[in-house]
Amino acid sequence: MASRYDTVIIGAGAAGIAAARLLHDAGRAILLLEAGARIGGRAHTIRHGDAHLDLGCGWLHSAKRNPWAAIARERGFVIDTDAAHWDQQWRDLGYSPTEQAAFSAAWDRWEMKARAAADGADQPLSAFIARDDPWYQQVDAISGFVNGAPLDRVSLHDWLAYENAATDDNWAVRQGYGALIADHARGLPIRLSTPVTRIDHGRHLLRIDTPAGTIEAERAIVTV
Repeated sequence: MASRYDTVIIGAGAAGIAAARLLHDAGRAILLLEAGARIGGRAHTIRHGDAHLDLGCGWLHSAKRNPWAAIARERGFVIDTDAAHWDQQWRDLGYSPTEQAAFSAAWDRWEMKARAAADGADQPLSAFIARDDPWYQQVDAISGFVNGAPLDRVSLHDWLAYENAATDDNWAVRQGYGALIADHARGLPIRLSTPVTRIDHGRHLLRIDTPAGTIEAERAIVTV
């Protein structure tokens, strides 16, 4: 017989965990399914000696209105509200002031072209800097750090929607952003290594197929 729940949440990244937490705390019978072997998605903190290292997302962007900042405080995490210092070189990496100025100019040219295309058809961000531009690789790398994807996989319109709404209060969680998101899942019913292969809508209840069996639910939230 299939297991039965009010709601099954598919994908245990930040969005899935937030949905599961809200419904669980409201007394709903929920189950959170994750295809991978850990929760958190792009949020993943590891320990290295005494340091907490975020291997994915690492900043509470627009922190004064970011709901994860309030969650962090409620759960006893320490937030570092100092400036991010992204424009300062750490140690002597051989990246000269002349090179830094040249990159800054290349970035400004790229961003200006992208913003000028805002009212047109959507395009990938790679459309606004030539592949043979000497600074392409660095702009592309920063897209990976900021957007979680290279330039050719990021929508111009989505990027602008985020950039135009963002503020400069970028804070860090001392114990790690990934650790915060994982902690928010504490006590939730979760099944790891459980990919969903099909959702059958043909009956009153959804039938959610997994390698471990079929799960029945009133509704499903897909956050992958």
